[in-house]
Amino acid sequence: MNLSCLLLVNLFHLLLPVSICHSIDLTKLSLSRRLYEIKNSLMNFDEQIFYQKSQFVKVLSKLST
Repeated sequence: MNLSCLLLVNLFHLLLPVSICHSIDLTKLSLSRRLYEIKNSLMNFDEQIFYQKSQFVKVLSKLST
C-alpha cells in the first residue's frame, strides 16, 4: 500500500471509533459513513496503482529481454 494511502487509512481507523461512540448526532453518523466511503475509494485507488505498477514492471522486463 502506498504510504499516503496508508496514512489516510490509519487516520480513518483512528477517527471511526470516535465517530461511532458519538453517533447519536446524525451529522456524525453521516461523517463516519463519508469516511468509510473515502477509505474504500483509497483502497480501490491503491489497488489500481499496484496493478499499474505490476503491468509496468512486466513491460520493462519484456523490453529488457
